[in-house]
Amino acid sequence: MKVIQSFWGGQHKSIQNSYGWLDYKFHWLGWMLSCHQLVKYYNDVELYTDEFGYDILICKLHLPYTKVHVILDELNNLPNDLWAMAKIKTYSMQKEPFLHVDGDVFIFEPFPEEFINSPLIAQNREFTTTYYRVMWDKIYPNLEYLPEQMESFHQGRNNLAYNMGIVGGNDVSFFKRYSRLSSDFVYQNSQIWDKINLFNFNVFFEQVLFCECADSEEKTIDVLINGDIGDNEYTGFGDFDAVPDNRRYLHLIGVFKRDAWTCYKMLQYCWYHHPEWIKTLFDLTIPDWSQKFDFRFTKDENDELIEWYAKHLEEEEITATRLLARDLFTYEQIRKIDSYEQEGLDYKITLLPEIMIREKQNGGHNVSTKEIFEYSFSIDLDQMSEVILYELSTSRLKSELYAAMLSHFETAPSPEDAEKLQAVLLEHIKYYIGLKIITIYI
Repeated sequence: MKVIQSFWGGQHKSIQNSYGWLDYKFHWLGWMLSCHQLVKYYNDVELYTDEFGYDILICKLHLPYTKVHVILDELNNLPNDLWAMAKIKTYSMQKEPFLHVDGDVFIFEPFPEEFINSPLIAQNREFTTTYYRVMWDKIYPNLEYLPEQMESFHQGRNNLAYNMGIVGGNDVSFFKRYSRLSSDFVYQNSQIWDKINLFNFNVFFEQVLFCECADSEEKTIDVLINGDIGDNEYTGFGDFDAVPDNRRYLHLIGVFKRDAWTCYKMLQYCWYHHPEWIKTLFDLTIPDWSQKFDFRFTKDENDELIEWYAKHLEEEEITATRLLARDLFTYEQIRKIDSYEQEGLDYKITLLPEIMIREKQNGGHNVSTKEIFEYSFSIDLDQMSEVILYELSTSRLKSELYAAMLSHFETAPSPEDAEKLQAVLLEHIKYYIGLKIITIYI
């Protein structure tokens, strides 16, 4: 099975174009991680791109694709928002079984052989809620052409689509028909492009039409992830803390790409495992990085910083080096806590100094975490979180924290409630480690 990816720079071809991500640096890092993970498991990984993509992804980021097709400049007359047309164009060019993987998809194991050898495959089926319907109701009245296959969706007889973070299969002739119909759907409505939300239109000429075409030909689409997911109800697809033990497939759909916590978690993962990638990224996106940071970008440096941070947890001078050391240290801690629990160890918990807890104008508090780049992230604290962080104003053993939490009950909880409290407390501890608010150590 040939694995392919596609990148089209659109009409705004700039390194600093974020392409839907929180920041352009994360966008390019996402491409690095996606490609390298694919190459780790597959021998044949090809890229379809334009001249701009070739310059950045190949010449500057040195991504190890086995073959590159520079053909997507043919789309340069299209509006930027019709980004899915690059994928449609790429599908149409395939002459053998293929698997297309989006640049915001990250795999941590190979796909099942039986799955990738199916005639048609996709990430998952999704049911279209009012989220898609509201989009469609604004687009449809302006259309000059509607493929007959879309009538079932339009009439509400079919409320399904497929997420195409991955898509492909052995039925290459189907993709020829589908991509031709999808292109017709777009180009035969070119006169009304300025009247509709083209960004939202991608959903319908790619994902919904794919489903409708398969249904009209009575073809089955096999999915990687079973169970229908609501079109605006994806959870866990950006959870880097669950990799690799509990998640082996991530897809930073929409909101995840714009979420600071998720983006920094991707940076944390890459810096821990592949610090040399970060230097390549900085060379591209922060040309004067050596004037701002003093990093060597090596595994040895990572080990040194982790050891140093463990000995200086309570120092409060915040530097870029300290922030990196914290990220590397907490990356390990979130993956150690389960083994501590299984062994019955009573570990120490401490607040990290790289946070700020503020009172909100409407009452309550939030906590924000300082980061290497200019973007930080913050969360509002619920009542239990406020109590936990208050009790951690001084470092405590987990058993001491649990006893302190019990003191806030007017009456002693039942054994059943006490067990529930233990479980809830553990989930909060894991959550806070992931947010880099606290750390644990033996």
